Amino acid sequence: MTLSGNIAPAWLVEARRRFGEREEVFEYVDSPYSLWTNLRDVFKRAYEYPYTEADIRSIYEYADWSCRQPRGATAEDDLLTCVAVCFFERLPEIDAAVKDLPRWFKLSEIMAMSETLSYRLGDAGFERLLEAYPKTQRAKMSKTRPTGRRPT
Repeated sequence: MTLSGNIAPAWLVEARRRFGEREEVFEYVDSPYSLWTNLRDVFKRAYEYPYTEADIRSIYEYADWSCRQPRGATAEDDLLTCVAVCFFERLPEIDAAVKDLPRWFKLSEIMAMSETLSYRLGDAGFERLLEAYPKTQRAKMSKTRPTGRRPT
């Protein structure tokens, strides 16, 4: 299991352990970014008919594993950045995944990711995303929400 003739990096070893039987996950993979592009496609299909709970769970679990790894020196080798850019920023593009957010994330976790999740949506889009959560929870959290805009 190598990438460019070297010993496989931890992200690839872990992905093979979790998704080894799914060859479409590893097609054209040469970086964690290309892997996450493929995983995002699998994730999107998992929310279509027939719904595939195992894929959804596995991808969320791999995202969690990736985010807990040591930070890289650059965006190119930083798994947290990769997951944020390739997966979390694009979650709002999948309506069924947005409706399912409360099953996977506490509202406080979504609020902590507001900058990432609102990057493509803007603040108004982020507010629509929050509608997946009960109104009473949203009312408590909205007073403490930082702006979703990235510094320029």
